[in-house]
Amino acid sequence: MKRILLSVLFLSSVFLISKYFFSGSDFNDLSSEQLSDSLNAHQKVVGQTVNPNHVLYTLEGEEVRFSDFVGKPLVVMYWAPWCKACKEQLPEMIRAQQALPHVNFAYIVVNSDNEAIAKWQTPATKNMKIYRKGWKQGESILTGNALPLTYVVDESGTVLDEQLGFNTNTKLNYIYNAVSEVDTIAQRTDISVVNNGN
Repeated sequence: MKRILLSVLFLSSVFLISKYFFSGSDFNDLSSEQLSDSLNAHQKVVGQTVNPNHVLYTLEGEEVRFSDFVGKPLVVMYWAPWCKACKEQLPEMIRAQQALPHVNFAYIVVNSDNEAIAKWQTPATKNMKIYRKGWKQGESILTGNALPLTYVVDESGTVLDEQLGFNTNTKLNYIYNAVSEVDTIAQRTDISVVNNGN
């Protein structure tokens, strides 16, 4: 219970800080109902399955569906070039992408045009698969009101973990832990298949 309470307090503070810095609004602009709705939405996502028909668009306009990612774990990060916390998280994401080549990474950019993205890109970010979402707010379980927002999805499309904001102390441990859990289950399944085949 103590762990849950600490998690809720942490998420609340990250949400308020993100909302304040990135929206240009004052803390007083958030009603307690808006804050509660946002936190409740995030608490309900883990364990749910992503709609495989939801569409993403590359910056060139090519269509990609979530079903294209099925079969491998997937890390989805909502970000923007103007987001300070995103700038802190992205180098860690690039390192994670290099360390986990068997995992798909999808970076969904929000509120930014192609020109802003082009100005932001560096040689280090060239392997990032950047997309725009093809659904409206509220039509997907992968949604939120603050950045960065990151989800870890297993190979069948079930959300294993999510993180609102970026914690400089724990960095991306939640991604490594969730992927490690998926890998362990996959290894057990492979061993079971081999043993049952003998």
